[in-house]
Amino acid sequence: MTRRTGIAGIWTIALVMTALAASPNFSGTWVLDKEKSDQPPFGGRRGGGGQQGPTDVTLIVKQTDNELTVTRKINMGGEERTSEAKYTLDGKENSNPGFGRGGGQVLSKTKWDKDKLVTTGKRKVNFQGNEFESETQEVRSLSADGKTMTVETTTTTPQGDRSGKQVYNKQ
Repeated sequence: MTRRTGIAGIWTIALVMTALAASPNFSGTWVLDKEKSDQPPFGGRRGGGGQQGPTDVTLIVKQTDNELTVTRKINMGGEERTSEAKYTLDGKENSNPGFGRGGGQVLSKTKWDKDKLVTTGKRKVNFQGNEFESETQEVRSLSADGKTMTVETTTTTPQGDRSGKQVYNKQ
């Protein structure tokens, strides 16, 4: 019985190691491909003039076995904004500053779903004196050659759902 338990333990470790080795690595500098992407959900329209959202978006991603750090640089009309978010990849809750209108803190959990990295989060937003909660799901995937990262985002607010896809090219 002890021998079977030992063999089962070895197989379990081998399967976990194989799964970890198969996980994509998103590390690198990524530039938004505006032609292949929807309007970014964090940009939206600016001002009353209907000016489009960010003109340039760059993500600098650093990934270790259990952590993903994303530095987002957005150029909106010549004004650059930078934010950084850190996520553990084991499904534990993380807290990061909210990006875009309303600020606030985003409480999120990130975990692998096969070869995709899924982050689900909630944040309380104060917009024009009204407080509400929004929920976001972000699904990150890599192309087979590792040169294209796709981020599919769904945001749920009291005003309804918004979905979008952003495609980034590795630099």
